[in-house]
Amino acid sequence: MAKEYDVIVIGSGPAGYVSAIRAAQLGLTTACVEKWVDDENNTVLGGTCLNVGCIPSKALLDSSQKYIDAKEEFHTHGIKAPKVSIDIPSMMKRKTKVVTQLTQGIKGLFAANKVDSLHGVGTISGNNEVSVLDAKGNSEKYLAKNIIIATGSVPINIPPAPVDNEVIVDFDGTNTTIGEVYVDTKSGLSNSVVGVITARVENNLVKLQCENDRVNVLDVRANIVGLGSTATGIGTYRFAVPGQPEGAERSIRLQSGYATGTASPITYATLNSLIDNTAKSLVRVSCGETSAVHQIISLKDFDDILTVQYPFVSAGSTTGIGTFGGEIVGNNINLRFYPDAEFDSLVEVQSYNKIFYSASDFENTPPDLTYGTVDQRVFLTTYDGAAGLRANRKDFVLKHKEVPIYSKDFNPVGTFSTTTSVIEIPSHFFNTNEELTYTPDSTFIGIAGTAVSIGATANISGVVTTILPDTVYAKVLDENRFELYTRPEYVATGIAVTFTGTGSGNKHKLSMKKQLTKTIIGLDGVVQQPISFTSITHNFGVFDGFTYNNSIGIGLSQFVLSGISSVQPTDFLKLNGEYMKVTEVGFSSTPTGVINDSTDVALGIATLPVVKVDRGQLGIAATSHTANDVARIHRGAFNIVDSTVFFADPPKGNNRSRRDETNLPFVKADFSGRTFLRADYTTNMLFDDISDNFTGIGKTYSLTVGGANTSSGIGLGNGVLFINGVFQTPLTVNNTGNNYEFISDTTAGISTVEFSGITSTNGDFIVSEFDINQNQVPRGGLIVSLGSTPGLGYAPLEGAKVKAFKDANGGITSVVGIATSSGFNLGVQTAAYDNITGIITVTTDKVHGFALERPNTVKLKGLEFVCPKTVVGTVTNATYNPANGDLVVTIANHGLVNGDAVILKTGGICFTCDKDSNATVHCYPRATDPAANQYLTVSNVTTNTFKINVGASAPSDQYVHTFDSADADAVKTIGGGGYVGVTTTIFQDHERPLFVVGIVSDRTFEVQAGASTIPHTYQGGGHAFEFFEDLTFGSGYRGGTVACGVTDQAYVHRFVSSGIGSIRKGSFAASSANSFTATNAVYTSHTGQLVLTIPNHTFTTSDSVGIDTGGLVFKCSKDNFFSDHPYPRAISKTSFPNSDPIAGIVTGIGATTNNTITFNVGAGGGAGTGAEVTATVGAGGTLAFTITQAGSGYVNPEIIIPQPNYDNLPVIGISRQGIGATTDTGSNLLVDVKVSAAKTTVGIGSTTFEISEFAIARPGHSFKVGDKFKPVGLVTAAHLSAPIQEFELEVTQIFSDKFSAWQFGELDFIDTIKNLQDGARKRFPLFFNGQLLSFEKDLTNSRSQLIDLNSILLIFVNGVLQKPGEAYQFEGGTTFEFEEAPRAEAKVDIFFYKGQEGVDVDVADIQQTVKIGDELRVFKHPVGLTTSQQDERTINALLGAKLVETDIYTGRGIDENNNKPIRWTKQKVDIVLNGKKIDKSREILEPQVYPTSKIIGDFTETSGVGNLNGIFVDDAEVFFYEKGEHLSSSNPDESDGDYNLAFNSVDALVTSGAIPTGATITANVSGVGTISSLTINDGGSGYTGTATITIGSPVGVGTTAIATATISNGSITGTTITNPGLGYSALTPPQVLVELPTFETEKVTSIDNVEGFTGIITGITTTTGTGGHPLALKFFFRADKAANSLLINYPVFIKDTSVGNGVTSVDNQDSSVVGIGTTFVDNIYKVNNVATLGENGEITCNVHTNSTSSILGIAQTGNFDSSNPGISTELGKISWGRLYNLTRDDSPISIGVTGLTVNTGLTTFPTIQRKNYTAGSLRGLRSSGAIRVFGI
Repeated sequence: MAKEYDVIVIGSGPAGYVSAIRAAQLGLTTACVEKWVDDENNTVLGGTCLNVGCIPSKALLDSSQKYIDAKEEFHTHGIKAPKVSIDIPSMMKRKTKVVTQLTQGIKGLFAANKVDSLHGVGTISGNNEVSVLDAKGNSEKYLAKNIIIATGSVPINIPPAPVDNEVIVDFDGTNTTIGEVYVDTKSGLSNSVVGVITARVENNLVKLQCENDRVNVLDVRANIVGLGSTATGIGTYRFAVPGQPEGAERSIRLQSGYATGTASPITYATLNSLIDNTAKSLVRVSCGETSAVHQIISLKDFDDILTVQYPFVSAGSTTGIGTFGGEIVGNNINLRFYPDAEFDSLVEVQSYNKIFYSASDFENTPPDLTYGTVDQRVFLTTYDGAAGLRANRKDFVLKHKEVPIYSKDFNPVGTFSTTTSVIEIPSHFFNTNEELTYTPDSTFIGIAGTAVSIGATANISGVVTTILPDTVYAKVLDENRFELYTRPEYVATGIAVTFTGTGSGNKHKLSMKKQLTKTIIGLDGVVQQPISFTSITHNFGVFDGFTYNNSIGIGLSQFVLSGISSVQPTDFLKLNGEYMKVTEVGFSSTPTGVINDSTDVALGIATLPVVKVDRGQLGIAATSHTANDVARIHRGAFNIVDSTVFFADPPKGNNRSRRDETNLPFVKADFSGRTFLRADYTTNMLFDDISDNFTGIGKTYSLTVGGANTSSGIGLGNGVLFINGVFQTPLTVNNTGNNYEFISDTTAGISTVEFSGITSTNGDFIVSEFDINQNQVPRGGLIVSLGSTPGLGYAPLEGAKVKAFKDANGGITSVVGIATSSGFNLGVQTAAYDNITGIITVTTDKVHGFALERPNTVKLKGLEFVCPKTVVGTVTNATYNPANGDLVVTIANHGLVNGDAVILKTGGICFTCDKDSNATVHCYPRATDPAANQYLTVSNVTTNTFKINVGASAPSDQYVHTFDSADADAVKTIGGGGYVGVTTTIFQDHERPLFVVGIVSDRTFEVQAGASTIPHTYQGGGHAFEFFEDLTFGSGYRGGTVACGVTDQAYVHRFVSSGIGSIRKGSFAASSANSFTATNAVYTSHTGQLVLTIPNHTFTTSDSVGIDTGGLVFKCSKDNFFSDHPYPRAISKTSFPNSDPIAGIVTGIGATTNNTITFNVGAGGGAGTGAEVTATVGAGGTLAFTITQAGSGYVNPEIIIPQPNYDNLPVIGISRQGIGATTDTGSNLLVDVKVSAAKTTVGIGSTTFEISEFAIARPGHSFKVGDKFKPVGLVTAAHLSAPIQEFELEVTQIFSDKFSAWQFGELDFIDTIKNLQDGARKRFPLFFNGQLLSFEKDLTNSRSQLIDLNSILLIFVNGVLQKPGEAYQFEGGTTFEFEEAPRAEAKVDIFFYKGQEGVDVDVADIQQTVKIGDELRVFKHPVGLTTSQQDERTINALLGAKLVETDIYTGRGIDENNNKPIRWTKQKVDIVLNGKKIDKSREILEPQVYPTSKIIGDFTETSGVGNLNGIFVDDAEVFFYEKGEHLSSSNPDESDGDYNLAFNSVDALVTSGAIPTGATITANVSGVGTISSLTINDGGSGYTGTATITIGSPVGVGTTAIATATISNGSITGTTITNPGLGYSALTPPQVLVELPTFETEKVTSIDNVEGFTGIITGITTTTGTGGHPLALKFFFRADKAANSLLINYPVFIKDTSVGNGVTSVDNQDSSVVGIGTTFVDNIYKVNNVATLGENGEITCNVHTNSTSSILGIAQTGNFDSSNPGISTELGKISWGRLYNLTRDDSPISIGVTGLTVNTGLTTFPTIQRKNYTAGSLRGLRSSGAIRVFGI
């Protein structure tokens, strides 16, 4: 049994032995296989590296280096070794020792790590199996779980430099060989290191002999060159084609030479520097008896010669007699030999030279040179770098089966005879009558092509000629032969040209015309645009009336152009036939200066419009041009000249995503090309590029060819059209509603293309005049990128935030937008100041009700603090000014600064005064002085003095005071007693509001007063005033007015507690018996109703009730239910300075129950109504508010104001590149901009705002690069008259859809296969207009046999061209097959090429008899020995007119040699074939679509009868969709809208909505065997009236139970057991069966009238309801027609809104629910009030009061601009309809919809669908009522 290892390593080199050792160290059983043996045939480890590679070579190199050092370097160190010599055996011995040490070391490591060494050649012979063959030929197998291959590598031959052992050193891993052999007839010398080669001369014959001294086979080849001893042997052989002049070849030539000389240089060969490049020479040099043979390479390197001299073979010389070199003299390259000085006698130089040319002639391949048994052949190959010309190649010959397509090169000699008119060119591809261009040419240098001579005949111009003219016409004899004619009419008369001479030149050419119109080229599936004419022209070299370029030479690549606004990089300019590719466009200061140089632009001198180009592109060579020549813009990806395609860019494809196995990118695209050949190319045309006219809005464009109108030959399906290389689907008879249609007006001679645009589900076009991205029509001038200036001095965008004040009646009295107080204040109980953080914690005497949002600031007044006393220092002097009260105090180094505060000690500073002549001392301040106990602000500070104001003396008491003395503590800072107000060293303005930064509890909050170095201690007193610091009138609003709304905030209150006995009956002096405590309270803010829960109370509605002040405690949503709020309040925050309405009074009771009483305590918000406030935009975009209606009942009024924005700003032009100042620019662009603080920190701009960001809101169109424009609607800052720097935008890059279209014959569109695509199916049938097609070749026509049927089909998947033979296969017949199944959603377009019917293709009608699913049975032939098949064979596919595919049959009766009859049986049953159901029916009916609406109003038995009521639906317009709908401009005879059908009414079918579901109920059995209850598991849906419940019979003897059901909103919600039965078992309870709900339908006929509309919502606000209902929504809308048909009580459907959170709509009270909405405010509403004006209107719809929180504060404003609908703002959609004057069924049904839950699709609502019940009527498709298809 084979030994098994975990790891076997094959090879013991550096990789192998390391792997083996490491594997063993990791605990794996390991073996290593090695084949290497030493000189004694012992196995050694280490592989090539250790044994014969890097180790031994470096050992020898080390020894060699030491020898060189000793010989040449030691003396520089003072070491002398004059007789240093090499002992090679010793060096080799050391080398062997080094190798042995290392290999033995590996052997030791193997032993130490238990690695088994297996000797021999390892081979992987099976799965996890290694065979080892040893040196004796024995093989042994080993098993391995893992195998490591570490075998190394061997050198390979490099094709450009194969190893020939001539001058190349070869190392094969084992042996090193060098081959260089020389045989001299004089001395018989030979030299060899490969084998043993000897040479001898016998009878004047040189004999070479080779003895193989190696074990391997030795391949010996000899190339014998005879070197002549005189000039008689000199000669040249040129590898040239027959007929090529001598010296005209550009391949290689062989040249021998003989020259003599003495000491001077000897020229042994001369080359031509203009055409020659390299010479490889074998040179024999001799002087007397001394000779040497050299191999020399001479290479021309620009203006120098590089000479490479290889090792030589010599007789009698160690130097080779001399050296070699070369020099260039004029056009000559002289190859020279320089003899050594010792050879001063005659030196002979004999040479054999292989000379290579600089240029290679790939067109002319010379024949082989044969002499004797030797053949020499020339192979020319070029190599290129990654970025070289070949890697970036643009030109490729277009071939079919390796034969060029559009042009045929021929040598007249041998192509035709001068005695005949027939030309023979294999696979010429010409057609009879085809116009060809004839060009004589030659590939031979020095020989020009001249036309062949013919018999005298008239050319196309009528001129008689005897040479073949440029324009000729073909008459095809067969695929290889044709005749030429000089005029088209001669083709029919048979007057062919007769050749009389062959002219000159070997490459004459016949080329087709209109190559571009015959070709489709795809790169990576994207169809490329042929180079196409545009209407844009410019003049070369001139601008603004001046000439800057008089001419363009061939080398000039930059020049002035008269205009550049329409020129883009990658465009082509065509001047006089030459194509130039534009690479750069811009302005320069000189015609050839730097384009768009930043310095020149800044200086304003870059004013010349210039372009930089690549010359001589697209296959047309560069030529010279002169000023004012017209340059026309062309666009495209390729041009075709003769049979060569020239691409605009190298077709490298997308190399970023495609990688080969080396991870290097592919540098080539996948090419797919198709040419369409036909008999007549008259109508082939390439349409001009109309991309410059695209806007994204326009749909119709004129088609021109070369700028000229055309209409001839333009028809349905003739040609193809691409946008950005993506195929566009044309409108054809069998494929309507696609992308475009060609329209030809033969009368006017004008053709147009009309793009269709996107269509909606009802067939209407969606074409926006404003947003081109809504359109599926070509776009142009779309902005890709913009540059901008900053824009400085604009108003910032700040939303207005205002406070509404009200009067006692709740009417709005004022709107304040500046910081203000509401007047509401709280007493301060205590306060604590943290001087480190600056926070004051304030506790109030009652609940403050503050939230962090509003108010955001408070004012603290009257708080008394004390501060620690700090003595400033000793006063040494003081000067008092009695007139102004200033006191200047002197204290050395006092340390105070301006703004500090000090306090003076009463009587602390003493003065004398002149009032009493300074007789007495008076100390100040006195207790009654103004400065006593006051903090005084320090000013005028110096190091030792400061000033304070202590108050002036009375005018009658002003005397001069003289300082006397002062107490040591006379001046102190911040201290010395109480102080009113917060005082710190930072904030001295005690009126400053302070920010609320924390809510600690319902009575405690925190404010930020500022940090201080001095602590403060609260003493008492003070008030906290509610203050609104953040109020503002906003900034940045634009327009005349801004819509705003007024709402009354209603907060939710949650009961917390009730005071004991706080609820008083009758009066507040009520006895304890009449004092109650509430256990719960529910307060409704907008009504003021309070429901108190008081168990066992004694209140009646005749009593009155009062609540103690603060008797009830609630939490409120205003502060997120944080604080406890006692009510009623003596001073109400919402009614300040008044109390709550219920405070201190008793009021009547509205309702009572056993445990509750209900009475009104006054509304707390949400009841306000009727207020209207307008806002007008003022300077800087601020708002000024006007109260137009005060309203009433507001408690918490709030003004809802939209935020300002700079969104959707239109633009106005400033300038256009190449034109200058102009307001012209593109159209329909809208931009959004953002304003922020200016980034500059200096100057006036540092305090302003700038535009920092912008974005394109709507792309617009028709822009050009360089367009400058500015937004309209930016608001200048209020303090500026104009912006400091205007915000401007400049277009830097645009995008336009690229158009290309051409026609090349008729294409028919195969019927769509969309309904067959399932993502798995690959084979598809080919139907045209419903008829199955079969494509067959004409077996009797040889040219038909050449047709590639695979290319007849033109298939696009999602607009991408599919490659025949790769993406799909089609070999004719009726089906084709994809290689990969198209996805179900993929758009597949299939065409087949017809060329011209009756000329290029024959169409034959074939009666189809069999179809897929039918059965065939083959019977025996009446004659002969055949048998019948036993079974039927089902047809799976129709492959052709005469070919079907059936299931495989393997029984008897198979015989391919005899025809046999068949029996055909039509399919009788439905079957499944290939996973598809095949219906037995033969009729194909298209699906029918019926206009359908949802019923949104209750459907009663009389709905729709007469005029007064109707069937209300969400959309009724579709029921008469034929009316007023214009169908198609392509059918002008069709009347507008009604299809020429006369009818005035339609029918319909009403169904009861969603499919009902049955209820399920389970019975529960009691212990005595009765049914105790029924459990409803599922209430079902769709129930109306009653539902029968059947309970199963009891087991055995007993009574069956009986029950009834209760139905609510279509479901069973309850049951009643009327008889519990008897005899039931709890183990096996009876089954309960519930009657299934019915699905009701009714036919409705003769619907005569319809009204209604759809529209957009432009505004939504909350408002007061109608009919006394407190809450409603008001919707503003814009309808699609006059809106006056909408009346009160009509239902409407509101959808697609984005505000609210689910709304319940009602009629006049909460109990009359209309609909239950779940999404935003989407719902069905009943119109409670309506006002309309034309298409505009507003409706008021009542909503349930429980929806208050869902719609709280809604005030949303949209906009409809009739002059600019594209900038309208839609807030939702409104729709409704009414069908009336109709006939109901004899048994009408009723379906209620009131109270249903509403979703977007109204899925639970009943449906009404248009039908037709009148026989013979024309109403709808096939009289069914379905939506009619055009033409039916």
